Amino acid sequence: MTKPILFLHISKTAGSALKRAIFDAFSDKACSELIFEDEVRRELARGLSSHVYAAHVGFDTAKKMNADVVTVMRDPVSRINSLFNFWHNRVPKVDPAGVFEAVRGMSPQQFFQSNEGRILVGRENCQAYQLASSHNQYGRDRLAKFSDEDILDLALSNLGSCKVVGFVERMEDFERKFSSVFGRPIKVAKENVSKKSHANFIFSKDLRPLVYDSIYLDLELYSRAMREFL
Repeated sequence: MTKPILFLHISKTAGSALKRAIFDAFSDKACSELIFEDEVRRELARGLSSHVYAAHVGFDTAKKMNADVVTVMRDPVSRINSLFNFWHNRVPKVDPAGVFEAVRGMSPQQFFQSNEGRILVGRENCQAYQLASSHNQYGRDRLAKFSDEDILDLALSNLGSCKVVGFVERMEDFERKFSSVFGRPIKVAKENVSKKSHANFIFSKDLRPLVYDSIYLDLELYSRAMREFL
């Protein structure tokens, strides 16, 4: 039986453009519109019904899906800046967790000092936790007794099992590798890829330590992954 393909979507890594490009490449196959981990897990319990998935799931779920995994990472400073701007400025039609409404009223300092769980899961070393287990709370709880180095090792090991590992800053490399592995050319729409930019607050003297505390594992993982998978 053919394995499903999973684009493990880390938030703010050009995922919407990537999903569209991958689904276009597999337009002759069943492509799932499930987005969130709990949705995918519910379908997994019943039996997977699609050939291609693009969802915010952790690697624990990816393993249970027995999928061919592809994923894309992003420079952590650029990603956290994009995440704050996205939550702070957007007014979505649906906001079930209330995170957009909460962050909309926050200053950058309040954002990085917040201990709200709904903010922490997206802000705190999201890439490392999602690739090691899950960025959601159950994954963080599972890794609570792991050292930082253990989390990094697990995330890198999981990355090593991926069919394709890409980087937002080198999207053409991802396109080339994906086409080589799956035999289907893809082209990510450039206008939909978030531009790398660093807001002034990221570098302010007062906020720099708070920013670092939120992404220090992601910074190390990104550096190691660039050396190993680029």
